[in-house]
Amino acid sequence: QIPAIWKRPNDGLYSWFSNQLQQQKVDGVMLLRYVFCDLWHSCAFELKKRLSVPFLEIDLDSSPKLSPSAISRIQAFMEMICL
Repeated sequence: QIPAIWKRPNDGLYSWFSNQLQQQKVDGVMLLRYVFCDLWHSCAFELKKRLSVPFLEIDLDSSPKLSPSAISRIQAFMEMICL
């Protein structure tokens, strides 16, 4: 069960993420979040700092499509972790 994002302190969430990354052998984490989602925005820096894999944060607006710059960032991130 995933610990709640809104609980403080978030040590349980960060520990859960770290354990999942080790168990699943994850190469990188991509956080897609809406710009108005302050809960994930407030945790993104700490996740990036605590996780031992590359981390990419993409801000989404209300559009159903990704922006060209977001697509380019995702492509570059995928190339980086696949090498």
